[in-house]
Amino acid sequence: MIPCLLVLGVFVGMIVAMASVQRDPLSKLPTGEVSKALLYPGALVGLASALGLLALALRDLTHWVPGAAMRLVATLGFLGVVTQGLLGGLRVYLHALVGPELATIHGAFGQVVLSLVVLTAVLAWPVARAPEWNQSLAQSRRLLTTLLILCLLQLVWAVVVRHQGATWAQRLHLLFAILIAGWVGALSLSAAKVNGLKFWSRGLGVLLLLQVILGIEAWLGKFGTGKPFVEAATNFGQAFLRTGHSFLGAIFLSWVVAAWARAGQLRGAISQGTFTGDSPFARIPHASPRSPS
Repeated sequence: MIPCLLVLGVFVGMIVAMASVQRDPLSKLPTGEVSKALLYPGALVGLASALGLLALALRDLTHWVPGAAMRLVATLGFLGVVTQGLLGGLRVYLHALVGPELATIHGAFGQVVLSLVVLTAVLAWPVARAPEWNQSLAQSRRLLTTLLILCLLQLVWAVVVRHQGATWAQRLHLLFAILIAGWVGALSLSAAKVNGLKFWSRGLGVLLLLQVILGIEAWLGKFGTGKPFVEAATNFGQAFLRTGHSFLGAIFLSWVVAAWARAGQLRGAISQGTFTGDSPFARIPHASPRSPS
């Protein structure tokens, strides 16, 4: 009951705080007048409710309650969705004042929120059991951890390239694309020996190939025309390539997060039962009762 009330408090606080902005055509302020009588109480209720949700999730985690990690990630995902909605509104509302910087934050944070939602789904997935520990699983976990860090940094360079076109970000974006491709190749070799990770590593290979193709075309359309840099796409083809590249990048990051979480789940289930399915859609066989010896 308490979590439901806190979720409701987040929504009510957000709505009241956003209702504090009064767009009066006669106002001298470009953003309109702000009613402090609505802004402060709404922000206080929303923030207090959000902190309450996090406190409940962290309490379960520290007491080793089953499913606590999933609830914590789900809570972060929920709060991330709410924050992303606020950023989206402010990104449009304040664009004339702050420029593309807020759009850069909004673009990067959206992919992080999607990854949290995907991570919640993976943690809620029944864990298939691994038969035994092997060095390939350990190596795959290390590769996935490094790959996740590389992808998060690549996301930073990507949003700067898209919204600001900085040359330093273009160079880092290309460099990290090469590093990520190498890591995906190493992961494919390592995960080929681990039941339960083959599906994820193969999917990463396919996504990477498509992402590179879209990235090359998007970069040529944005910077390779010989014309001055224009932030917005000027035709449907450019918009399709840029949006497709960003969308596939979000899917790639979420896939890496899912594979990383799955590798951790397999590691935690080593000594429990058997694992037979490689595809995540395979059914997990029920353990037959052992006859007394």
